[in-house]
Amino acid sequence: MALQEVISELNRIKVAGFISDYAIGGAVAAHAYIEPAATVDVDVFVVFGAGGHPLSPLAPIWADLIAHGAKVEDDHLVIGTWPVQFLADGRPLLAEAIASARTQNFGDQVGKIMGPEHLVAIALATGRVKDFARVAEFIRYGAVNLDALRVLLERFGLTERWETFKTRFPTDNV
Repeated sequence: MALQEVISELNRIKVAGFISDYAIGGAVAAHAYIEPAATVDVDVFVVFGAGGHPLSPLAPIWADLIAHGAKVEDDHLVIGTWPVQFLADGRPLLAEAIASARTQNFGDQVGKIMGPEHLVAIALATGRVKDFARVAEFIRYGAVNLDALRVLLERFGLTERWETFKTRFPTDNV
């Protein structure tokens, strides 16, 4: 099933004031820039309204979405056929990634996805082998502006992670 139903619900809870902004991240967002990777869920990074604490409980959002047809499955909400994981984190890198997210059409809905440089920076910050492999794919496909990425990595203190990545995944492109 298309992500259209998920995007529709995200836009609805934004208009309703449950969140002030959101962006799709992870493998689903990466799919807009590189070859698809297997994923079991949609990672939605959210920002709460002004004055909201970044660790505010997600209970009101879950309750509203359940009232509108979402189903609980383990630590996900299933919207349509997609398990959705909501991630609320006040780290500056994630806040910037959400604020600068790009719009994309999902059927008749317009949603937000993180840009490639922010996806790479977040993957490097997370530091798992699968994240490094995704970074390598972004570079292999030429989907990331390396100059902009370097500036971003420096601003968020991730240059050491970048050097670690380059050691583990040597490439001519970096």
